[in-house]
Amino acid sequence: MIPDPSTQIHAVVIIPAYEPPPEFYSYAESVSQNAAGLIVVDDGSGEAFSELFGKIARLPRTKLISYDKNMGKGYALKQAFRYAVDTYPKDTVLVTADCDGQHIVSDVQKVAARV
Repeated sequence: MIPDPSTQIHAVVIIPAYEPPPEFYSYAESVSQNAAGLIVVDDGSGEAFSELFGKIARLPRTKLISYDKNMGKGYALKQAFRYAVDTYPKDTVLVTADCDGQHIVSDVQKVAARV
């Protein structure tokens, strides 16, 4: 699928996820196709979600961070921020979104553009 230039996100998007809904894959796929990078944190969702996170890990420009025990959204964000600081240039814009898809791709793009 060719990314839509009108929804290009010139930022790395961070999505912490704990037991995400099934439609999370489609949302993550859309973000990965339209962002400079995607960091998804599996915040200890458990074995029942391993297939979903495995698929997400194979998306382009996507990094999956996971750990066994649920540590909370703040911890998940800190892990993603640490990874981003160690991986991307200092001027990289980081935008966070939720795994339930409440932040549509065009809204994430608008936030990134404002930064």
